[in-house]
Amino acid sequence: MSSLEELSTQELQSLIDRARRILAERKEGNRPRVVDSFREGDARYLLEYVKCGRAVSGKCRRCREGELHGPYWYSYTWDGKKTVSKYHGKTRPGLAEVKENGNG
Repeated sequence: MSSLEELSTQELQSLIDRARRILAERKEGNRPRVVDSFREGDARYLLEYVKCGRAVSGKCRRCREGELHGPYWYSYTWDGKKTVSKYHGKTRPGLAEVKENGNG
């Protein structure tokens, strides 16, 4: 393996993303909460398993038994004060989708 200083910014970011996925798998056991991720511009996109809105009330059997829903794509950006998340569904978002929505 080459030294880290010789890697491009994109290669370093890819290495960080891979390490985060491996760490998430180790924390979550057999089923990682975050399955995939990538960065595009200022946004980080995560394909993740989530608890539903009924999890807090205990009405969702899946959440109550430790099963998560998904995986679903979410994007996370920083607006200067807080992290803003956006739901994208089951289809991987791309640059075209971001431009269509006027965010790119």
